[in-house]
Amino acid sequence: MKTIEEIRAHFQKDRFAAKLGIQIERAGQGEAVCSVQVTEEQKNALGRVQGGFLFTLADFTFAVAANSRQMGTVTLDSHIHYLAAPADGRLTAMAVPKSTGGRISVYEVFIRDEHGQEVALMTATGYRTRA
Repeated sequence: MKTIEEIRAHFQKDRFAAKLGIQIERAGQGEAVCSVQVTEEQKNALGRVQGGFLFTLADFTFAVAANSRQMGTVTLDSHIHYLAAPADGRLTAMAVPKSTGGRISVYEVFIRDEHGQEVALMTATGYRTRA
């Protein structure tokens, strides 16, 4: 089992997530919690958080969770549902496994704003490339 320090060190190589300010709060046992502060640069023309930014937060959180057991899992498929426009402030994503047998895994990732409102739900299917 990898420590949180080892997981953070590995994911420092994800320069896109680092540039966006996404932080790993907790990780291990196939689960993860990541968070990020919303800035003006992450908003669309309507002044709302850009959907692609929410997708990136969810996808990164899935990657951290799926790889917290054993490195080498990549995304096969993912679907996101945008449920509400998040408030400004901090967003938190939590990834939990639904199925992790063999090389295929399925996770749900919930994104909430700092008021606890659920703003997006992603279902992600992963493939472990290494045995």
